[in-house]
Amino acid sequence: MSVLRSQADGMTVYKVVEVVGTSNTSFSDAVRAAVSRATETLDEVRWFEVKEFRGSVENDGISEFQAKVDVAFHVRPHEEPREKAAAKGGQTGRDARLHERGA
Repeated sequence: MSVLRSQADGMTVYKVVEVVGTSNTSFSDAVRAAVSRATETLDEVRWFEVKEFRGSVENDGISEFQAKVDVAFHVRPHEEPREKAAAKGGQTGRDARLHERGA
């Protein structure tokens, strides 16, 4: 699922991915865990939307809080990744991001 937003100079495109965060303490912490993890692995995260809450029960008590969250990140124009890849010796995708981070 992608979302389009108009801008004066063209269109901005966002890719939406679904993640599930978990916590032993609260739904709020489960949402934070989902968004935090997404920002560690995705570039240019812009927004999130909580889609569903659920949890696990063990020994007559809540053992885990779960939050299903849609996280949106900016999809770069076609030209931008090629330019960055050329500047990094032809690396693309995950390899280029690792190169940027010095890994």
